Amino acid sequence: ARGVIVTSAVGQNADSVAEHTIGLMLSAARGIPKLDRKVRKGEWTDLRRPAPAMRGRTLGIVGLGNVGKRVARRAAAFGMEILAHDIVRDERFAAEVGVYFHSLEEVAERADFLTCHVPLLPETRGLIGRALIDRMKPTAILINTSRGPVVNLDDLAEALGSGALRAAGLDVFPDEPPDASHPIFSLENVVLTPHLAGLGEDACADSLRHAVGCILDVLAGRSPPDVANPEVFENNR
Repeated sequence: ARGVIVTSAVGQNADSVAEHTIGLMLSAARGIPKLDRKVRKGEWTDLRRPAPAMRGRTLGIVGLGNVGKRVARRAAAFGMEILAHDIVRDERFAAEVGVYFHSLEEVAERADFLTCHVPLLPETRGLIGRALIDRMKPTAILINTSRGPVVNLDDLAEALGSGALRAAGLDVFPDEPPDASHPIFSLENVVLTPHLAGLGEDACADSLRHAVGCILDVLAGRSPPDVANPEVFENNR
């Protein structure tokens, strides 16, 4: 209404989120936070047990967009088989990296690791709930660095507590900050971080640089990238 041009820093933190996703995969699979706590208490011998591998395992990616593609490239370096579900299929990328598209149900059933990278929309709210979790392997690990409400936290906690899932790694929650009395916080087979996957030093610098570049474009009379309301810019020319 006031003619203010709005831009967004689309994709500037995608690498940071992808790296954090891989970190959660490794941490949840190997139980690294729990091992750290126990070693600090003087425990040692009983902790030395075989840990789940990533090489040769199947990664399911729900949402093969900016972040999902970067996760796929990193997972390929680990020697993982990569499956994906997305309403838009980038066949060129899939062929280049070695990603195979399947239905959401088949991805969930075959995945040893299932990671979410979808926006929060009416159709993605609660996407990962009891019905889909029941299709997953009991040895599977769920990762969510997208939006908290994509995963039904109650269903996930129940699955982790009953042994229906091996582990999980969460960077996002339905409510933030989350209620620490929720059952998910009493479980040792889940790794939790405070919605900081996109806060890598490079992501912060890139986002600021992008914002300044957009401002300079507007001041110079140029159309900046990633304009949310292009009709305002056109009206101001």
